[in-house]
Amino acid sequence: MIVNLLRRLKNRLVAPPVRAGHGPSGEEQAAAVRQKRIFLEPPDMSDIGGGYTETGLNEYIVLKTTKWFEQIDPDTFKIPAHLYGLLFVLETASMRLGRPINVTDFGGGAPVLPWVAKNLGIALFGKYRVIEQETFLEKAPPAWAELAEYGSSFGTEPIDILILSSVLPYIGRDEAERLFAEIETLQPTFIYLGRTAFLPEEYPHDEVYTIQESVFKDHGPQIPTGLTEIEQRIARYPRRHFKRSTVDQRLARMNYRRKVSLLDDSGVEVIENFQLYSYNSLWELAK
Repeated sequence: MIVNLLRRLKNRLVAPPVRAGHGPSGEEQAAAVRQKRIFLEPPDMSDIGGGYTETGLNEYIVLKTTKWFEQIDPDTFKIPAHLYGLLFVLETASMRLGRPINVTDFGGGAPVLPWVAKNLGIALFGKYRVIEQETFLEKAPPAWAELAEYGSSFGTEPIDILILSSVLPYIGRDEAERLFAEIETLQPTFIYLGRTAFLPEEYPHDEVYTIQESVFKDHGPQIPTGLTEIEQRIARYPRRHFKRSTVDQRLARMNYRRKVSLLDDSGVEVIENFQLYSYNSLWELAK
């Protein structure tokens, strides 16, 4: 099945709904090496901004992504590197179970992966559920429900694979603990941990915070919208940094074992002169 998937992907050229993960541009590299202020506790954001919880940002992302879905040509679709790797592990999970898989995508946003699978003609998913914030769900168009099920919490049905892609750094410590408690209760067969940059093990603190800044334009698909004034607004939100061993040990205590790791160079960051790269990994619940 993986060979067939690779053959189908070989000539696909899909404009990605997020920036293609082929490494940062020169401008992005210059921004990355800019030193960030380090916080040992969650920074006070009351006078700074709402980040992903801000309705304006979610509305803008949904608008751009909806336009992208309307304009995209399946015959000229270019798949970014991080989605290519994710498709590989999803196909692996499907092969291991011998059937289409039930997926829960925590913080998954637009139903891009179900759209990709549909246009590749592969019966990869039994059910695809996206968990998102209420502010995002209020703006999501009804048409997205044709590709995925949406909600603000976990359902009660068994989960074959839980996707945590670019999630853990953007939720607080308490919310992360609630998420791990849900995982311990629901026991998904597989967990995919993606696009998460870790502190080096030799770093003197187990956890630190920075404030991430980005213009609205950098979020969602890179297509013209005509919303010049809104696109230049700045989103600011806290980002939590932690060591890979912290997550590894937490998953191991819940009887998960890492099956494969994939290097992802799209997530380069600099914290006190350390270059941090994302390591994507697939974990399986040991029976």
